[in-house]
Amino acid sequence: MKKDSNIENTEEPSKEVIKDTSANGDGSRLLDKLNDAPKYFLNVGKTLLPFLVIFALLEVLLLILHATIPDLSHNLYPIPHDIIIYTWKAFFPGKDSAATSVFIQISWSFARVLLGFVIGTLGGLIIGILMSLSKWLYRLLNPIFSLSISIPTLAWVPILLIIFGLNARTIIVTIVLSCFFPIVYSTTNGIRSIDKNLIWAARIMGASNLEIFFDVLLPGSLVSVITGLRLAIGYSWRAIVGAEMLVALTDNIGIGYYIVGGQIANQIPQVIIGVFLIALGGLLLDTALMRPLELVTIRRWGMIEKTKQ
Repeated sequence: MKKDSNIENTEEPSKEVIKDTSANGDGSRLLDKLNDAPKYFLNVGKTLLPFLVIFALLEVLLLILHATIPDLSHNLYPIPHDIIIYTWKAFFPGKDSAATSVFIQISWSFARVLLGFVIGTLGGLIIGILMSLSKWLYRLLNPIFSLSISIPTLAWVPILLIIFGLNARTIIVTIVLSCFFPIVYSTTNGIRSIDKNLIWAARIMGASNLEIFFDVLLPGSLVSVITGLRLAIGYSWRAIVGAEMLVALTDNIGIGYYIVGGQIANQIPQVIIGVFLIALGGLLLDTALMRPLELVTIRRWGMIEKTKQ
């Protein structure tokens, strides 16, 4: 009984120590985040400073122009603070307004990009893997894809308009094509650039074809594949804007249609908002979708190592 009580006495403090250390660890992480907060806001301020300076200069310049030239059109030469007011009304048009919120417009564009990106990515990965594993398929298709990758995506739109007409299918197929070719190219080159000695060593150790693919080929080609995915998401975002502008006669939704509507109505603020949302959307896709995927993939295969500061 004494031995048991001694064991219990020795076990209980160890649990308390573990709890204390975990609590201290959580507290230290919280302190680290609080200490890093000023640096974060300082970096954000440095990033926004050039835009704020340009905004202030344009505000002063256009106020002087409108005061000097009373007949100057506010639609063609909008003052920056008027654009901010217009932006608020564009996102929140109100119940009595017949206009569609620009949030709905950009949401439709995002949905089309993601759908086309998924289809183009799956097709590109499958064809790229098959080309990298089959010599005769590589010799057959590589000249075609090498030629096609240099063709701008919007150059396919007139052909797609003839085949599919002025509708959303043309937009989706345009996005698929913009993703497909760079992913095929990056996947094929990524797998074919792997050192053959690694494959032979895996075969000598008794690895099957599936094991070689998942343990040798896939990790070795991920850097190239992720690069292709980042290029593809950028190409697809640019392609949807052009495709929506060309299909704007019948398809009245999307950020491309929103910009064309501003041009037809001579509303420069609407065009500026659309262009700004295009830039913001591309940044959001890269930051929220591709960078986390890239970091997770690289850390998964040990290409970078986390360090504690």
